Amino acid sequence: MDDKQLAEQLEKTGNLMDLLNDADWLRENAAVEAECSGYVEAGAGLESYVERLKNVSPDALRAQKKQVKLLSILLPALHDWLDSWELGLSFEAVYAEAQRLVYGHLIQAMKTQASWIESLLSQDAQTAPVQVKEKLAELLRPEDWQVLAKVAAQDMEKRILHRAQVEAEVPISV
Repeated sequence: MDDKQLAEQLEKTGNLMDLLNDADWLRENAAVEAECSGYVEAGAGLESYVERLKNVSPDALRAQKKQVKLLSILLPALHDWLDSWELGLSFEAVYAEAQRLVYGHLIQAMKTQASWIESLLSQDAQTAPVQVKEKLAELLRPEDWQVLAKVAAQDMEKRILHRAQVEAEVPISV
């Protein structure tokens, strides 16, 4: 689509989205897509991304979709669980680290705990919040709890020292 056509459409209706209702425009753009094997890119650098997508197996795409769905169940539950700990301003730092840890353990869990994962994916996440929280507690190992405690302490220390420095206007080394 060229700038002239866009300008004409904007002048004509005031809405570029109206082009989607124009049968001629749709045929023209379908032909453009067909010419390039159905891959229409926008922006620099997308060619390599599209090439990688062409090489991904359907099984890999299904696994990725399952992982995204699982994370969409686990991460909100993780957020709510950590929020209940009343971490204050350190919440974001702890939550980011907990996400990283859960994600790392989830890759392995998807291989070894397929039945639990399938049962969770088949349920409505709202009906099993206790089960999700219990699974999160299982996914996190004792050393992970230490890491989360350390992140919270370091974040709080950083905030306190920064605040002291700002208020006293005296350099404090961390």
